[in-house]
Amino acid sequence: MSWRGVSDIDIPPCKGQRVLELGCGNGKTLEQLLALGAEVHAIDFSSSAVEICQKRFGVDVNVMVADVKELPFPDGFFDGMLAVHVLNHLIGHDRKMAAKEIIRCIRPGGWMFLRGFDRGDMRYGQGKEVEPHSFLRGNGIMYHYLDPDEMIAMFPNAWVKNRTQGKDIKRYHGRKMERSWSDIHLIFNETDD
Repeated sequence: MSWRGVSDIDIPPCKGQRVLELGCGNGKTLEQLLALGAEVHAIDFSSSAVEICQKRFGVDVNVMVADVKELPFPDGFFDGMLAVHVLNHLIGHDRKMAAKEIIRCIRPGGWMFLRGFDRGDMRYGQGKEVEPHSFLRGNGIMYHYLDPDEMIAMFPNAWVKNRTQGKDIKRYHGRKMERSWSDIHLIFNETDD
């Protein structure tokens, strides 16, 4: 299935910065990053997503198949990163591995933008619970509904620049239901303190 929706995130200023999007999907956020003047890199575990982005953006974006738990980049390589609805699809151990890789690849003073569905979302509780707040849905996709404090705690060497709650009403099968997510903008410390 194609990735739906439009990118509606408030991307931090990034002109001239080297930025990585984790889980780029069809490139809806990459378009925004390019318009803001970033040097754009992207990964996705889906070869179909990477192929779509390569055709769509050509050499303007360095996009490759990769796993967020094993980033193929040197330490401190990026000024900023985005993970929009990415960490939600990982179980606890894998989220910790991804966080370690993100921390490794962001330069001191760099930034991170996270968006994840939270426990107020209409889909919370659907599927088989495989660990607390993590549900394997009938489509075979795992969803972990992150608490904002849980997201922040994954990155102990960063401080919160901005934290917002997003809500939207969607109509499904004639019923109004609420989508709910959290946006976290982190700044990584200049030192390891």
